[in-house]
Amino acid sequence: MIRVAVAVTEVGPAAAAGDFFTALELGTALTERFGWQVEYRPREAWYDLRGVQLLLVLLPDYELGKIQGAESDLVRLGWARNWFDAWGKLPWLQEYDRVLASSVAGLRFLSEQSGRLGTLFRIATNPDRFGLARQRSSPKWEVVFTGSFWGTRRDIIPSMLELQGSCRFGLFGKNWERVPEVAGWHQGFLPYAELPELYQQSLLVIDDANHVTKTWGAANSRVFDALAAGCLVISNSQSVSEEVFGGKLPVYRDPLHLKQLVTHFLHSAQDRETLVSHLRQKVLKEHTYAHRAWQLEFVLKQLKPEWF
Repeated sequence: MIRVAVAVTEVGPAAAAGDFFTALELGTALTERFGWQVEYRPREAWYDLRGVQLLLVLLPDYELGKIQGAESDLVRLGWARNWFDAWGKLPWLQEYDRVLASSVAGLRFLSEQSGRLGTLFRIATNPDRFGLARQRSSPKWEVVFTGSFWGTRRDIIPSMLELQGSCRFGLFGKNWERVPEVAGWHQGFLPYAELPELYQQSLLVIDDANHVTKTWGAANSRVFDALAAGCLVISNSQSVSEEVFGGKLPVYRDPLHLKQLVTHFLHSAQDRETLVSHLRQKVLKEHTYAHRAWQLEFVLKQLKPEWF
């Protein structure tokens, strides 16, 4: 049996770092497809790789030179979900057997930096968790945002202020009580396992691509998960809309434009449902972790054909 170690920020149901849940869903798909043993390693357990055949790194600050106890034929994959600039500056980038990137722009950049062609490997969704869309006859929320505040001001803050009084809005994540102007909307941190129910009780989800993903075309889990659950997403990233959804994903330019889009889609149920149905089908046909497991199999057959 192949033993896989995935390097993430933190582990556990109360984790707030999105990389853990991305890893969890991909690891589950790998176990279902191949029967592999997948372990999720927080920072304090990153480097002891005795008995591990495949290392998957999701963070640029993992130092390959600190690995201990690994076999000489350990396969090392780096998955740049975001932070492409940081990945591109790594002096050990070329030591990865393959670099995966979650967007076309990120792939081009890292292929240039490493001098080797990488692989396009987007984030995705687990349809068994999020894909059970239900009829929203009386949704609890009209608009929600799911994401945490880590001390850096986000585009979503002035957007939330513009929505004040115009809809039933819920803010879910960690540390928003530190931002006085939006603290009144804060509903607390919602564990990952409870996100499907939230999306199924909502009509619209605002996507706030942060400064390390917005211009790269790297769609985050929120986009895929909410659409899989049948909830329309309105993003602030034109590059994500164009690259992943052929320009069909609604994009807001500024807070006032967001309010206009929210008002339209709340009052035009037919437009909302028609669009979300189209986008949802695209996600389920192209962007599930079962698709990503198949993609990874293709990559690993080039590196370790004897595993299959």
